[in-house]
Amino acid sequence: MKLSPRSFDGLLGGLGQRLTWRASTACPCASPHSGAASPSCTHCDGKGRLWGDPQESLAGIVSREIVKLYAPMMMLDAGDVMLVIPADQSVYALGGFDRVVLTDRTEPFSLLVIPGLNDVLRFAPVCIDEVTWIGTAGELVHGPIPLVYNRGALHWAGASPPAGVTFALTGRRHPEYFCYLALPLDRPHHQGETLPRRVVLRRFDLFGS
Repeated sequence: MKLSPRSFDGLLGGLGQRLTWRASTACPCASPHSGAASPSCTHCDGKGRLWGDPQESLAGIVSREIVKLYAPMMMLDAGDVMLVIPADQSVYALGGFDRVVLTDRTEPFSLLVIPGLNDVLRFAPVCIDEVTWIGTAGELVHGPIPLVYNRGALHWAGASPPAGVTFALTGRRHPEYFCYLALPLDRPHHQGETLPRRVVLRRFDLFGS
């Protein structure tokens, strides 16, 4: 009996979901004493990792019921997803700390933006539906929708929230994950054949936490 990687790839090509993959490398800003990333590094924003340009790819998403069977053995957290990656896709080379965005899915978000603290978005929203803040008389103000510049900076063409005022930003985004270093699993190769990989991803919101 001989397994056929091309048959696996063809099956996953018909069942898979589109995604973008960004390969990770270590940032050289790390302290020579502790190895920790510099909190003030403008390249990695204190995360200790750099990511390349996104590459479009495709992979299968394992159902939650199947993932639950692996949970006791693999220390899975709520929100983790498992990919089955065909060998003919670029994301087959995925490694620890690489980032994956599932571009066939969207999810709602609503977050508080505090000027000077988190006023640069860590993700690219699909759309922003609402911006609100509390006015000087205690009223709820519905503001204009901002543009999102490169690296997540917000820009208002019209009236913007007053300086120093916290505001709520609501919309939809693609879910983003990273490959947790301890969890990528290569399937055993059958006589050197490149069989699909099974890889666990964790929410990027938890990166570094």
